[in-house]
Amino acid sequence: MDITLPAETWMEMTEAYSAQMAAEFRGPPPEPVRARPYREGLYTVFSVACGSWDGQCWGRIEAWRLVPESLWDGETIPSYRDAGWDKTGLKVRFRKKIWICAELVNFLAGLPKRSMSLEEAQAYDAGCEYGWRRLWYRSPEITWHSLAGHPVVRYQEGDKRDSVLLWKYRGKTEEIRIADHIKLESPRPNGDSSGEQLTLF
Repeated sequence: MDITLPAETWMEMTEAYSAQMAAEFRGPPPEPVRARPYREGLYTVFSVACGSWDGQCWGRIEAWRLVPESLWDGETIPSYRDAGWDKTGLKVRFRKKIWICAELVNFLAGLPKRSMSLEEAQAYDAGCEYGWRRLWYRSPEITWHSLAGHPVVRYQEGDKRDSVLLWKYRGKTEEIRIADHIKLESPRPNGDSSGEQLTLF
């Protein structure tokens, strides 16, 4: 099952990533995991992948809905080390209770609910003295665009081109790469840093 989340909620769900924690645990099974609630369910995460916004998503989380052991009547996998890709039936421990990985859910990363202003985005970009921009480009042409109300900066130099949507998460500016086939709009000078992009979700 695929569920698209606003970027802010998707980022929160990545905090339930537990693969490394479970793999490195040296005590008796079941291994401890992190978990986060979403609607009526509780989920743990074993895989997180990010890429470019392709019109549907820019990231994917493979999360497993947890149910209490007492409500599970199927076969179980006693240890993370015994599980393959399919974690259905895996026993895990969260907050001193035993849970079972009952169902795989793919959480897809949508665009943010809130946009930052064009002016703030331009100030952030101007201050990027290090990182991939300076490593990949010497003197690029820089243009500004908009995607669903969010500021997008585009770098182009010869055949190289990168478009990046800028947004804020917990006070820090984040970047989402935009695939080349996505149609961008003219920039919005007075971006609304508090308004929600409700039409997307």
